Amino acid sequence: GLMPDPGWKASARGEPWWVGDTVNIAIGQGYLLVTPLQVARMMAAVANGGTLYRPYVVERIGPAEDVAPEQVHQPQAVGTLPISPEHLAAVQEALLGVTTKSIGTAPHRFAGLSIPVAGKTGTAEVGGPDTMPHSWFAAYAPADSPEIAIVVMVENAGEGSTVAAPLVRQVVEAYYGLPLSPLPPQAEEGYVPPTPTPEP
Repeated sequence: GLMPDPGWKASARGEPWWVGDTVNIAIGQGYLLVTPLQVARMMAAVANGGTLYRPYVVERIGPAEDVAPEQVHQPQAVGTLPISPEHLAAVQEALLGVTTKSIGTAPHRFAGLSIPVAGKTGTAEVGGPDTMPHSWFAAYAPADSPEIAIVVMVENAGEGSTVAAPLVRQVVEAYYGLPLSPLPPQAEEGYVPPTPTPEP
């Protein structure tokens, strides 16, 4: 990832930092680069009150007694978000509004879901002619007592509310054992069902 600042821009681009650069960073555009894992880690920190944890790749989930003690990892806090509790509460409220308020960007995608979801749509512009933007949706659930952070990013698929948000809804439904909602046609078009891993 890259969080650009005036020093980076002067060094990498030989250009001054403009007010427009700050605006672009604030809305996730410009020179900002993030991975889905970085966004998931940030959403988890927003959900839990501000603590950043070290991410791990999980091989499997199961009872701890089935594995050697050195393979069982406890969450490791490695930092906190640089935000006041009041501002963090405002961010959490805004993220819930994305999925519940009529002025949000995705309330229609989460209507009727019994698990409250807080999240944010993203439509990442991509260079080149005739290229569709990347579709993003970052979320956590339940919004009032978070257990899971989710990020869906589908390359060249369109708007976040059209493609990624319905997929996040299905992740929440699967996690909580609920029936899966049908995907809208736009989300179905780019969906490739998983294929079973062949036996060795």
